Amino acid sequence: MGDARIFLHSASRLKVVYALSGSDRQYNSTIPDLMSVKVPDRDLPWLKNSLQTAIALELSTIPPYLCAWWSIKDVDGDVAESIKTVWTEEMRHMGLACNLLAALDGGHPNLLSVIDYPSHLPGDVHPGLIAKLQGLTYDSLHLFMDIEKLDHEAHDQRKLSDGTPYPTIGRFYAAILEAFRRIKPTPTLCEKKQIKVSPGIFIVSDLDKVREAIDLKWTPFAGSKVASHKVESSGVSATPG
Repeated sequence: MGDARIFLHSASRLKVVYALSGSDRQYNSTIPDLMSVKVPDRDLPWLKNSLQTAIALELSTIPPYLCAWWSIKDVDGDVAESIKTVWTEEMRHMGLACNLLAALDGGHPNLLSVIDYPSHLPGDVHPGLIAKLQGLTYDSLHLFMDIEKLDHEAHDQRKLSDGTPYPTIGRFYAAILEAFRRIKPTPTLCEKKQIKVSPGIFIVSDLDKVREAIDLKWTPFAGSKVASHKVESSGVSATPG
């Protein structure tokens, strides 16, 4: 379990550094609300609000994956490795989102607000999805697959009350990248409050790095789906251990 402790220590370091920034501002926007703002009105406050919402969402997905991983007896097996791949990616996504916000003038990532499980995910990203803390079960695997589907438009055919497509995480991150590109004057990206943590959490120093950080959200991987297939095909017990 050493890898988990290393990542949790890194997350704790992020939390301490960002908490010392002195910001106590609370962000309560939902993703549908943020996406309803017209493109010309998506200014710097909108961008910072959106990034904090992204941070809260990424952070909320980590504990369910870790609880499932910790329950697996064969920590060196394929199933454990698949789940580990997912939670390490989610931690990287959260860390990069923190750096994106910390790079902006007045941007102070907040990792002090956590959800009480079982709970809906932050940002109203999927009103019908309830995240739980539990060992590895078929129920938790279905939860993980539902979480991963949130990134992709093809899996979400819901409509808002006005008939427009429900904003997926994919559309949301695309809007964040577009805001970085469109806001004038171009935001100055400060490196002072950012943290470099291996593997994969790097300093966002310019728009190319902004694009790289957001593009990494879409690196093809399907850890939860692989784990589900391996549990079913190998006969591994999918019960809390």
